[in-house]
Amino acid sequence: GAMPELVADGRGLVVPKRDEVALAGAIGRLCDDDSLRARLGQAARARAVERFGLGSWVERIFAEYAALVPALAPRARRAA
Repeated sequence: GAMPELVADGRGLVVPKRDEVALAGAIGRLCDDDSLRARLGQAARARAVERFGLGSWVERIFAEYAALVPALAPRARRAA
């Protein structure tokens, strides 16, 4: 699914499918470690804003238009 997009290596806790013991261990780590929870939460928010925030979408849309109409590319960048 979308997990590779949402959880980058080192920015989250990933457990194997259908491994209840590993899942319980990961949940336990999060319950016991305030700083880990804070770091992972901050990293997740930063990644979401970077990948899915408005600025990112605007850049992608400009890039798509520039690919379709190359003569408009300089104008599109100035408008941003």
